[in-house]
Amino acid sequence: MNYKIVWLALTTVAFAELGDKTQISTIILCAERGSPLLIFLGAIAAFATVNAIGIIVGHRLSKIVPKRMLSVLAGAVFLTVGAAFLVGI
Repeated sequence: MNYKIVWLALTTVAFAELGDKTQISTIILCAERGSPLLIFLGAIAAFATVNAIGIIVGHRLSKIVPKRMLSVLAGAVFLTVGAAFLVGI
């Protein structure tokens, strides 16, 4: 097993998720409804599902689109989202 890839995925996703709207929503949901274990299980299931879709799409795209182009496309999407956030869209 390539532990460097596991570590890279873990740290990248963990830092990306810190303080995002999903985490804040989960905190609010738990504060309002209680049941932390059930909310934890639901959040884990949702996160796993969304990431599985992303992994499958990314894997399939990597077979038909050059990796360099995928990197440029991902960077452009991040820059666009960041600029939209800064502008307030």
